[in-house]
Amino acid sequence: RMRLLTNEESGEKIRLSVRDITGRIVYETELAGKENHLDVSQLSAGTYVLSAITSENNYQAKVVITR
Repeated sequence: RMRLLTNEESGEKIRLSVRDITGRIVYETELAGKENHLDVSQLSAGTYVLSAITSENNYQAKVVITR
């Protein structure tokens, strides 16, 4: 389980996707609120790119999952 904190206070939803190293989307959801928990238990250990998209911004971060 991954905890994700946002600064989103407007109530706007955030589209979140997780891509594997080949660019394939392996997880996708919408977030609402400041604190969210993502169930990444189905993902294999490895490096992923997390993308969070709002109507005004696009954020990306590298995430490494270890088991």
